[in-house]
Amino acid sequence: FFFFKQKTAYEISACLVGSEMCIRDRLFGIPISVKDCIIQKGFDCTCGVARMINKPFKEDGLCLKLLRKQGAIPFVRANVPQALFINESVNHIWGRARNPWNKDRSVGGSSGGDAGLVAARCAPLAIGSDVAGSIRLPALYCGVYGFKPTAGRVTKEGNAILSKIPKQGNLSIASTVGPIGRCVDDLVLMMKSFFDEEMWAQDPYLPKVPWNEEILSQEIGKPFRIGYITNSEFFGVSAANKRAVQESVQAL
Repeated sequence: FFFFKQKTAYEISACLVGSEMCIRDRLFGIPISVKDCIIQKGFDCTCGVARMINKPFKEDGLCLKLLRKQGAIPFVRANVPQALFINESVNHIWGRARNPWNKDRSVGGSSGGDAGLVAARCAPLAIGSDVAGSIRLPALYCGVYGFKPTAGRVTKEGNAILSKIPKQGNLSIASTVGPIGRCVDDLVLMMKSFFDEEMWAQDPYLPKVPWNEEILSQEIGKPFRIGYITNSEFFGVSAANKRAVQESVQAL
């Protein structure tokens, strides 16, 4: 469901004619999809929950504000599961998000709407969120790229809270916002856009660790070291899951 910001597009066009300064912004003029748990000025932020409708926010959340500052144009809000807690994207407000490659398949969740929009070329970039696979699984299902930053690397300020008590909930396994795109360079572009002085000024809980282009350049081309486990001391693992892990290890 699209909410095209025509006025913003006109402002971008005027900027092109009138000045070269704003063209330096990393996301200048790029339309982005916004997961329906990220606060956006003038829109509901439902998290797939009916009691959250008809409650538009007066200001952008910090994580979205940082992307706007770099020239991004949020133009569509993307579907999610109810309360963001299952690995597909369906709720009683917006219905079911379907995979653009095969409508009988799921887009995954909880950032499934974003992954589907990027895969269908409706949006070149999307901002989602992830705690246990909510960016990574939809990216896998839809054949696009997704990245979950380490929790605490990027601000969470601007994510809607379902609880009536601010900050209530699980603090030990924290969620984080992150990008979904069509290639690794897309993800890098959005990640760089978060690292602005305003982020640390408005979110004092974040360690001030700037983006390090040198480390990124050094890592390009190096072989990856991937850790894996075949069992858990807390939860038993099915034989099928063990076999899938072993087959992946052998393939890599």
